Amino acid sequence: MMVIGERVNAKIGDFAAVSMELKTKNQIYSAMVIYGLLTYNNGQVFIPNKELMLKYDELLFRES
Repeated sequence: MMVIGERVNAKIGDFAAVSMELKTKNQIYSAMVIYGLLTYNNGQVFIPNKELMLKYDELLFRES
């Protein structure tokens, strides 16, 4: 959904960026927000810019 510009509902809480315990989608979203790969606003996460959106699209739809 995010690759086509949609926002996704997420519960972002206190999360240590160094934690390797990424077991839920909300923990993964939290880590991606911390590292700048997603933006969080009003309970939703989304891809912050066109360049990242194109890169996600490329990675997700690679045929290999």
